[in-house]
Amino acid sequence: MNSTDKAREIAEILEGVVAGVLDGGRALDRGPDLETESDRLLTSAWHHLQHFVDDADIRRRDLEYAQSQRGVLLRYAREIGAAYRIGTFAS
Repeated sequence: MNSTDKAREIAEILEGVVAGVLDGGRALDRGPDLETESDRLLTSAWHHLQHFVDDADIRRRDLEYAQSQRGVLLRYAREIGAAYRIGTFAS
């Protein structure tokens, strides 16, 4: 899988998690292999998704934090979309 394919998949996963149509834990399981990925945008976005999944309990208690974390994921989806010239609903 090339970087553009990985970018498209990551952006779709981020958007799906934020929209609530994709469970975060399942998203992590289905994500692309980033072991050898050199694009820091993609690896950073994936790291933030992992952080998002880990903080589910905090988001349930703190709505502002939840909104902020969803915003971070959407910003990554937009940045990935722009960098790779792929369409995202967050664009």
